[in-house]
Amino acid sequence: MKTAVLIFTTLLWFASGSLRLPAADLSDQEILKTLTTDRPRDAAVRKALEFLRQKQKSNGAVAERYPTALTAMAIMAHLSAGHPPADRQYGPWLRKSINYVLSKQNADGYFGESDGSRMYGHGLCTLMLAEALGMPRDDEMDENIRKALKRAVQVTINAALVQKSPENTGGWRYTPDARDSDLSLSGWQLMSLHATQQVGIPVPENVIKNAWLGEWKVLPSRPT
Repeated sequence: MKTAVLIFTTLLWFASGSLRLPAADLSDQEILKTLTTDRPRDAAVRKALEFLRQKQKSNGAVAERYPTALTAMAIMAHLSAGHPPADRQYGPWLRKSINYVLSKQNADGYFGESDGSRMYGHGLCTLMLAEALGMPRDDEMDENIRKALKRAVQVTINAALVQKSPENTGGWRYTPDARDSDLSLSGWQLMSLHATQQVGIPVPENVIKNAWLGEWKVLPSRPT
């Protein structure tokens, strides 16, 4: 649980703007000072990432419970901090963990089976692979990621196309064959599909459209 909290917090720090670019009207000296000033949260992120690296096991996993899903989150925390798999210092750690996640994809392309993280883990792993794709500067790893990502995306697409009741149409639940939908789970799948599109892997337009419409249906109504 401690590992999961640190991973999530690290991602939140970066999402909240710790990588904000300096204003365009600053002088070169001011920009340099801004970029090289070590703020408290920068130090906190470094410590959190170091904690995650210390948790890596010999097989590349970073956690005991839900290791596939949490390892994917730990990888994304490093990618968000500007550490690609080709990074001289942390590249070996990243590549080892990425290969661990890749090894946990089953024959159908599903990531949520081996550690019991179900479609939550599948969405996280798919999102991580999309973020990592193109960053390794290693043709073999790049190709392995792309192949795995295409198969994972097809699982997500097929799960969205399972026949469901009108109020559940377009969404995702715990398993690829589920006939109901969940808001948070659907959000992870949508994020993964959006990232996938950004790296050139197509997603049927109706899958995205139905997912958005489905999410709006379950949002609480607001007074007009």
